[in-house]
Amino acid sequence: MKRKDVLLCILFLLVFLSQAATAQVHFTARLTGAQEVPSDTSTASGTASFTLTDEGLSYIIAVDSISKITGANLQLGAMGDTGRVMISLLQGFRGNFGYGIWKNNDTVPLNEEVIGKLLTGNVYLNIITETHPKGEIRGQVLPTSGTSLTATFSGDQEAPAVASGGSGTGSFLLTDAGLVYSITVSGLNDGKDAITEAHFYMGPLGINGSEIRPLTFTGNKAVGFWSKKDSLVPLNDRLITALLTDSVYINVHTKSNPQGEIRAQVHLEGGMGFYANLTGAQEVPPVNTTARATGSFIMTHKGLVFNITVNSKDSILFAQFYKAPEGMIGGVVRNISELNGSTATGIWKFDDPEPLSNDMIAELMKGNIYINMITDKNRTGEIRGQLRLINGAMFTADLSAAQVRTQTPHNPNGKGSANFYFTNEGLAFNITLAKTDTLKAAHLFTGKTGRNGNIVKSIKEFVRYTANGVWKYTDSLQALTPELVNSLFRGEIYLNVRTRVDTLGGLRGQLLLSTGTNFRTDLTGSQEVPRINSSAKATGSFTLTNEGLAYKLTADNIFISGAHFHMGEPGVPGNIVKDIITDFVGNTATGVWKATGNQPLTPDLVRALLTGKLYFSIHSPSRPLGELRGQILLNGGWGFSAHLNGFQVVPSIATSAYGDASLTLTPAGLVHDITMTGLEPTGLSFYKGPQGQNGTPVHTVATTFKTKTVSDVWLTTGSDSLDFDNIATLLTEGLYLNASTEQNPNGEIRGQVVRLVENAVLSAHGKNSMPVRYSLEQNYPNPFNPSTSIRFTLPTSGLVNLTVYNMLGQRVVTLVNQNMTAGSHEVKFDASRLTSGMYLYRLSAGEYVSVRKMMLLK
Repeated sequence: MKRKDVLLCILFLLVFLSQAATAQVHFTARLTGAQEVPSDTSTASGTASFTLTDEGLSYIIAVDSISKITGANLQLGAMGDTGRVMISLLQGFRGNFGYGIWKNNDTVPLNEEVIGKLLTGNVYLNIITETHPKGEIRGQVLPTSGTSLTATFSGDQEAPAVASGGSGTGSFLLTDAGLVYSITVSGLNDGKDAITEAHFYMGPLGINGSEIRPLTFTGNKAVGFWSKKDSLVPLNDRLITALLTDSVYINVHTKSNPQGEIRAQVHLEGGMGFYANLTGAQEVPPVNTTARATGSFIMTHKGLVFNITVNSKDSILFAQFYKAPEGMIGGVVRNISELNGSTATGIWKFDDPEPLSNDMIAELMKGNIYINMITDKNRTGEIRGQLRLINGAMFTADLSAAQVRTQTPHNPNGKGSANFYFTNEGLAFNITLAKTDTLKAAHLFTGKTGRNGNIVKSIKEFVRYTANGVWKYTDSLQALTPELVNSLFRGEIYLNVRTRVDTLGGLRGQLLLSTGTNFRTDLTGSQEVPRINSSAKATGSFTLTNEGLAYKLTADNIFISGAHFHMGEPGVPGNIVKDIITDFVGNTATGVWKATGNQPLTPDLVRALLTGKLYFSIHSPSRPLGELRGQILLNGGWGFSAHLNGFQVVPSIATSAYGDASLTLTPAGLVHDITMTGLEPTGLSFYKGPQGQNGTPVHTVATTFKTKTVSDVWLTTGSDSLDFDNIATLLTEGLYLNASTEQNPNGEIRGQVVRLVENAVLSAHGKNSMPVRYSLEQNYPNPFNPSTSIRFTLPTSGLVNLTVYNMLGQRVVTLVNQNMTAGSHEVKFDASRLTSGMYLYRLSAGEYVSVRKMMLLK
C-alpha cells in the first residue's frame, strides 16, 4: 500500500473522529516504578486512559504485577516532582482494574484550574500498595489529542526590528478545551532587559496589531492554559481561526524596549497538507484566461485550514469548493465567503452551515474536491484547481509587503501565497502574487525571519504572477544542497519578490514547516536521574516528517556545554543517540535530524520517539552528566480506547483477566499502550472483525512479553504497515485487540477499538415499515441518571438476550431473555441502585451480537 493511500485514509479517519465525538480531550498515562520520586524498582506496570468532556473526566485504569492496591490518587505535580493528592480514584477499583468519572460537581470539583493543570501536564496518577505506602507505580497524565502550533522568538520580528540578544521557543496544543502553551525565552535576564510584561496580539507577521490577552512569565518561562471559558478573554471561534491562520503573535516587553523586545508569530505546525493550482485550462470546457491562483490547505482536528491568493484582471465574484473529479463538472459543497479581494483565508469546519462532512472528506481523499472561481465574464468559472495531497513535509509562505526589510515598499497592499514540498527531484513550489506592481525578479534567500540574507535560488518559472516548478537537487547552478535543506527546516529561507518600483523588494514571505507529527518537551532538573535542583528551564518543539525530525529548543539560566537526544523511558537514564550542541546559537537550537549521515534517525529511533522513549538532556560545566532533562512527548493526535475482557470473545469465556488500551492516531502511525492482567499472554494482535464476530489477524503486537504492558506503534511505513484497508476498518470500529494464552489459543480476552465518546443516536422507522437488519442503538440519554432507554431492531422473531455488564465483564442485570417478534423494540433500564461509571450492554439474537457503552452519572 502506498503511503499516499495511507495518509488519505488517516485523513478521513481524523475528520470522522472530530465530527463523530462530542468536544473531548484524550489523555494517556503510562505507569512505571521508575517515575516514582524517588525511583522504585518495582516490575509492576499499568496503562490509564482519560477523556475530558463537558460531563467530567472519565477514566479506565489497568495495572499488573502489583500487590494489593490501597490507594489510587490523582496528584498535583510535574514529571519528576511530587505533590498533594487532588482526588482518590480508589472507589472505582475492582482488583487491579479501575474505572469511573470525576465530575464537575463532585465534592472535589473538576474546575477550570484543575483542567488547566491536567492540560499542562502537571497531574500524575499514583498507585499505592501495602508495601509501598507512598506509591509503587506512577504515570504523568498527558494530553494526546489536538492540533500543534509553534513559535520562534527574535528581535528581528518586531516592527520595526529590535537589536536584541533575546531568543525563545514556544510549543502550543490547541484542544477542544482551549490552548495549552509552554514558552522559554533567553537573553532577557538582567536590568533593562528583564521582562516587564507579555501579551498575545492579533496581527500578521510584520504588522503591529491589537492586544488580546496578557501572558504571565515566571522568570523567563511561561506555562499555561487559555480556556474557552477564560475569565479575561474566552478563546472563542474567531480567535481559534486567527491562531490557525497565522494571525496571532506573542510580544515580550522589557524595560529597555517597552513596545516589545522579542516577538514570535504563532504558527500551525502539524497535520496533513494539500495544494491547488487554479487555471482556466482546468475548466470544463477550458477557458482562455491569464488568471491564476495558488492555494495551501492543512487538515487539522478543527477542519481544513486554507490560504488562497488569486491574480485576475477581472474581479472574482464567487469562490467555491465543488465536488467532482478532474475534467468533470460538479456541484457546490461550500461557498468561500472568506474571499476578500484577491485572498481567502479561513477554516472549512465540521459544523459549518455547509459542513466538511464525512462524504466531503471521502471525496477529498479521492481527489474529487476542487475550487472554482467565477467572474462576471465567465459565470460558470474563470479558473479551477483540484486539491491534491502532499506526501511528506509541506512548507508555506504568506507573502506581504510588511515583511520586506530591504526597503519600504511603495505598494503596501501586495499579497502572495506559496507552498513548497519535496519530490524525488527536489523541492516543488507553487506561487501566486496579487495586487503587486510589474514583476521583475523573485529569489529564495537564506535568512531568519525579519533578517536579510543571500540569494540561493532564482525563481525564473513565473508566467505573469504565478510560478510552478521544482528546485532540483541536480540543478547545475543553485542546486538544492543538503545544507540548504537544513536551512529550510530551520526556518531560515525566505522568498523575496522585486518589482518595477520596488527594486530591492516589494513582497517577502518566510518558508515555514506546516505539516507532520508534532512533539513537545519541558526540561527541568527534577527529571534528571538522579533528581537535580536547578533553576534552569527549557522548552522544545519537534515535528516528524518523511524527511526527518525538525527541532527548535530554548534553554534559560544555564551555560550549555552539551546537548543530546537520549534513549530512555521516564525516570530511566539512557545512551546518547544524537548530539546537537553545534546547532545552538546562544541558548537556542534549531535543526533537523535526518535518516542519513552521522547518528542517523533510524526506524527504531522513530518508533522510540513515537512511544515516549526518547528524552533530551542539556549539560553544563557544573553538571557534566546533565542539568536539564525532558521526555519528548506526543503533542496532538486522535484518541481511541479498547477494554479487553472474556465476554467479548466469541464464544465468551469465563475469565478474571482483563486489559485496557489507550491508542493515539498520528500521521506517522497508531501509537498504543496496553496493559493486561490476570493472564499469561502468549500473543497479542490486532484483528479485523466487528463486535460479536471472529475476524482475521492483521497486525501482531507481541508474541513474547517481558511485562504485561506493551507500548508500541503500528507504523504507516515499512513492512506490516498500517495500510488503507486497516485504517478504513478502524474508522468503522472494525478492529479489535485479541490476547491469547496457552489455555485459550484463539483468545482469552478481547476488546473492540472504539472512539472515546459515543453520540446518542436514535434511528426512526416508518409506522408500517419493518427493519431489514439487526441493530442495537446507542442508549438515550447518554450519559444518564438514573434511567435510560435502549432500542434495538429484529428482522426476524427469535430468542433475544439483552444484558448489562460492568467494565470487568461481570454481569449486572439481564434486561431481556425471551422470544421476541420481529420489529423495533425499546427497553427501559433503571440504574437507581448502581454507582456512577461506565457500563456495557450486550444484545444477542441468533448469530447477531453487538455491544455498546453507556455512562451513568449521579
